Amino acid sequence: MGAYVAFIGFSVWPGVMILTALTSSDMSVGGPVLAARGVVAFVVGALVTTALLGFEFSPESPLISSLLSAVSIFLFCGMLAWYSNMEARRSLRARLEVQAQNLHIEEQRQEIQRARDLAESERIEADRARELAEAANRAKSAFLANMSHELRTPLNAVIGYAEMLEEEIADESQRADLNKIHASGKHLLGLINDVLDLSKIEAGKVELEVVALDVAQLVDQVCSTVRPLMDKQGNRFELRLGGALGTMTSDGTRISQILLNLLANAAKFTEQGRVTLGVERRGQGPDGWIEFDVTDSGIGMSASQLVKLFQPFTQADVDTTRKYGGTGLGLVISRRLSRMLGGDVTVESSLGKGSRFTLRLPARVPDRPEAAPARALPGAAA
Repeated sequence: MGAYVAFIGFSVWPGVMILTALTSSDMSVGGPVLAARGVVAFVVGALVTTALLGFEFSPESPLISSLLSAVSIFLFCGMLAWYSNMEARRSLRARLEVQAQNLHIEEQRQEIQRARDLAESERIEADRARELAEAANRAKSAFLANMSHELRTPLNAVIGYAEMLEEEIADESQRADLNKIHASGKHLLGLINDVLDLSKIEAGKVELEVVALDVAQLVDQVCSTVRPLMDKQGNRFELRLGGALGTMTSDGTRISQILLNLLANAAKFTEQGRVTLGVERRGQGPDGWIEFDVTDSGIGMSASQLVKLFQPFTQADVDTTRKYGGTGLGLVISRRLSRMLGGDVTVESSLGKGSRFTLRLPARVPDRPEAAPARALPGAAA
């Protein structure tokens, strides 16, 4: 355009209009840098044309020059207006897209906040429900414990009087009836004791009496207690000691209770078979373990029965409960007591081939026995 202005003799108003239009369009499109480049190009074009054609200044341009200048200015202004309109539309579309994205982001943020509020509300409800359940469980345990005490007192009196009458009455038929009363009372007392023990464990009221124990002596006492039951079932009872057992620091009463539960359970589900108690010490000193294995050749259990074996008030199946009786608490109590002592009770069994219960206890009860089952037990099944 600078060459054109020089060609028309540097006419004032066409030159000014052309330069103004060019500068405005460049400024609109590319900013100050493009506008400055446009001015430089305009000047260079004018200088080159002047050098080629010579300098000529015509204040008044011919009609054709004015028309061409007007057309040029019109076209430039039209193009500038069209481009500015396109840029304005593009800017408007971009602004609308940004607004839509912001609205979408805000909706997502609100949805996330609602989800968080709902999750928090559900967590609070779950905590409240858990607290209520724990309170109900504690109340149930306390109730069962109190009721068990109330039931045991008159029941012990019934058993005591039945024993006294058995000794005094000479009539065999009456003695047989009294023996049934005595046996039924003892059985009922055992069930009540199981419920009481479980209630105490769940209520956290079981206190351990930790003392130094001679393991062999404890095992001998347990065997003497359980041997009549083995004989009654026609079972051959064997004791296998794996070397010197030494001493352990634990609660002897609770260990005896666990072993008697396991052995009585083995005797109950085994007839005319064999029950073996194996005892072995693994490791010496306070970090060692005492392992008790109770193996029987009884009815055994299937994999599905093993899954629910240590659940309260549960036995293998309905037929087993009907035939052998019991509440299904003995093994539950045994496992929980063993864990209180820092150990655990595990089981291996095959249906029709017998079962093997293993009680593993530390030689010294840990300071926090409730955390002990998380430790790896020597020889424990995975």
